[in-house]
Amino acid sequence: MEQVTYFTTFLTDEVNLPQSKLDYLDDRVDRIYGALKKSDLGTRVLGMKKQGSWAQRTIINPKENEEFDADFMVELEEQDGWDPSDYQDPVFQALSDYCDAQQMTTPPEAKNRCVRVTYANDMHVDVVPYVKLADDGECIVNTDTNDWEDTDPSGFTNWMKGKDDIANGNMRRVLRILKYLRDHRDYYEDTKSIILTTIVGNVIDVDKTRAYPGCYDNVPKTLHRIAQDLADWVRDQTI
Repeated sequence: MEQVTYFTTFLTDEVNLPQSKLDYLDDRVDRIYGALKKSDLGTRVLGMKKQGSWAQRTIINPKENEEFDADFMVELEEQDGWDPSDYQDPVFQALSDYCDAQQMTTPPEAKNRCVRVTYANDMHVDVVPYVKLADDGECIVNTDTNDWEDTDPSGFTNWMKGKDDIANGNMRRVLRILKYLRDHRDYYEDTKSIILTTIVGNVIDVDKTRAYPGCYDNVPKTLHRIAQDLADWVRDQTI
C-alpha cells in the first residue's frame, strides 16, 4: 500500500516550511538587500539571487527551538585593485549598520564565504558576495585564503530542475523528507544538503522510467526508487 495521502499530510504538516515563514524570509531578504543598496556600496550592488535550498525549493521546517536558514547571493561590481576579501568587508559593515539601526540583539557574523544575519530564535540569512569577473566568470570570495572560488548556483539549480522534471516534481519532495530525517537523527554535520541533493539527483535517470514503469509517479514510489538506487550506489562504492 503506497499511502500517498499520508505522505502528503506528513509533508504539509511536518516537513515543509510553512508559507508564513517563507513570506517572513522574503520580507527580511528584501530589507537586507535594500539596506545594501542604500549603503556606501550603492551602485556597486548590481543584483541578487537565491541560492541553495531556498532556490531549489527543498527548504524544510527546522526542529523545535532551532532556526531555519536561507542563502542569497549579492552581486557586486568588479573593482580595480581590490583583493577578494575587499568585497566582503563593505557588505559586513553595511549589515552591521543595518542590524544596529534595527536594534537586533545579534550582530552580523563574518564567515569565510558569507555574512550571516541572525534573527533570534527564528532564522538566519547568509549573504554571499559574488562578482562576475571579466576573465573568470562568476566567483565568490573565500576570505580565509583571500582567493576567488568559481561558482555556478544557477547551473546547479537548473540541473536539479531537470532531474525533478524526470521525477514528476517528486525529487524535491523526497529530498525534503530525507533532509527532515537527517536533521531529526542529528546527521546534519555528516551529510550537507548540497551533497545529499547531488547524490539523489545522480541516481534519477529517465532510463529508470523505462526499466521501472511508474517509479516516479508519486512520493512513496519515488522515495522507494531513490532509496533502492542509493543503496545500490553505496554498495558499488564499497566493492
